[in-house]
Amino acid sequence: MPTMPERIARGARWLTARDPVAWGVGLLVCLVACAVVIPWIQRTRDAARRIQTQDNLRRLGTAMFSYSDLHGTLPPAGNPLPQPAQRRERSPSSPLP
Repeated sequence: MPTMPERIARGARWLTARDPVAWGVGLLVCLVACAVVIPWIQRTRDAARRIQTQDNLRRLGTAMFSYSDLHGTLPPAGNPLPQPAQRRERSPSSPLP
């Protein structure tokens, strides 16, 4: 096998594959590596999302009970809905709108 300086002296010809089977095996190895790594990355993301959600719930619970200790009641559930407008009773003599 030629040494690295001899390869450099010959130029980039040493990079060319004369055997298509070698290219196929290399491609297969790359595909298998991707098939293993991609699901691993997805599981890592799912675990990080789950940990972040649990932390958000813990913070929300802590905030609610801090409010409860300060005000003596749990915080309101949200903005109260506006009351529906009172319907006016039509008198029988008034024309229809």
